[in-house]
Amino acid sequence: MKQIIDSGELGEIFYIRAEWLNLGLLQPDVNVVWDLAPHIISVINYAIGIKPISLNAKAEGHIRKEIAEIAQIQVKFEKGISAYLTFGWLEPKKTRRLTIVGSKKLLVFDLTNGEEPIKIYDKSVEMIQDIDTRQPKMNYKYGDINSPSVKNIEALNTMCRHFADCIKNNQRPRSDGESGLSVIKVLESIDKSVREKGREIILDKDI
Repeated sequence: MKQIIDSGELGEIFYIRAEWLNLGLLQPDVNVVWDLAPHIISVINYAIGIKPISLNAKAEGHIRKEIAEIAQIQVKFEKGISAYLTFGWLEPKKTRRLTIVGSKKLLVFDLTNGEEPIKIYDKSVEMIQDIDTRQPKMNYKYGDINSPSVKNIEALNTMCRHFADCIKNNQRPRSDGESGLSVIKVLESIDKSVREKGREIILDKDI
């Protein structure tokens, strides 16, 4: 996915939408954000390679009022990119889907689809310049759907091998301490926004 984004195939990235949902397991000591959000925040940070600058969040608890089971978050990144994130413990179907909307193409990353986790849709819309700006014309493109081959490998094993190779070769791992700290700061800012009724939180410049 990162290779596709970096290649420019999707064009200018407009926004990202993520849905991380399932029925339980309700954790006794953390809310749904701290349970599910670290994964997708880390993935987005790595995939687009730019820093978040602000966020606002809302979350609610229904089974247990004091522990949120559903959360909706908007994270704003540099270059005008926004990520819209939904996390939930009370949904009927397990969903692990990330959609990246670009000016040229759309990409869907579905972790529950073992055979075709990534699909690229050759679809887009652009405004045609017209003298009458009151009713601008739109050009819609409906092209093919491409599903690149992705090796089905065990993620934890790959991560451990990568970390061991970094130790052996004195290299910096992809998920290093700084990336972990960045994710934690985002999670803490989400909590703060929730406590303050969805107020936009400006993230530290060093995130």
